Parts: sequence; structure tokens; C-alpha cells
Amino acid sequence: MQEQRFKDQSANSTDLDHWGATAVADHMTASQLIVTSLDNMADWNRGHDSVDDMLDSENKRMAENLATKVSRLKSLAYDIDREADDQNEYLDGMDSNFMSATGLLTGSVKRFSTMVRSGRDNRRILCYVSVGLVLAFFTLYYMIIRMQR
Repeated sequence: MQEQRFKDQSANSTDLDHWGATAVADHMTASQLIVTSLDNMADWNRGHDSVDDMLDSENKRMAENLATKVSRLKSLAYDIDREADDQNEYLDGMDSNFMSATGLLTGSVKRFSTMVRSGRDNRRILCYVSVGLVLAFFTLYYMIIRMQR
């Protein structure tokens, strides 16, 4: 019976070709083939301990590099968050400043329109004030231009 199994194994050499052991498998039983394979794997592992050490050290180096990059990104995210908070405070301050300026302009426009709607004497005063402001502006402009030359 064992002889029949041995003959079946040698006839099935195409299966062994797949595993790359045709020459050895023709004369071995299945248990001998497994033992040989295990011995070959042990020899390969013994010869590649230095490769494992090298790969392990490379993994450690890359992990440290990744940790450094993550730390840098965390620092950048914190800086961006702090900058965004500062800018939000600045914009809130500008909003309140614009609201107060809007209030001042609204009051001035109301007074001006009240003055325009009033009698003829106030219109004459308004005209004199407007002409005086325009002349003052051009006089200051002329003086500044003269000083720069």
C-alpha cells in the first residue's frame, strides 16, 4: 500500500513542480517533504536575521520621522487656530467701530436734511458754509503741494 502511495506521489510531480521541489519529491514521502520545507524555512530565517534587524531599524527611523512631522503639523494647527481667534477679535472690533461711525453719519445726515428743509435764511448759511469748506480744502491742498517741492 505504501508503494502504491509512493507511485501516486511520483505521478503527481506537476503538483510538486508548483512548489518547486520536483527532483527531491520523487524520492520523498509527504512527511519528509514537509520536514525539508520547514528546515529550508528555518535556514532562510537564520540567514535573514540581519535583514529583519535592518528592516526593524528602518521602521523605527520612519516612525520617528512620522512622529516629528505629526508634531510639526499639530503645532501648525495650533498656530492657525490662535491666528484665526486673533483675526476674529479684530473683525469684531472693526464691526463695532463701523457701527459707531454709521451712527455718527446718520445723525449728521438728519441734521443736514433738517437744515435744508428749514427756511430761506438757513439755506443761505448752508451755502456759505459749503463754499467756505471747499475753499479751505483747496487752500490746504495748495499749501501741502508747495511744502513738498
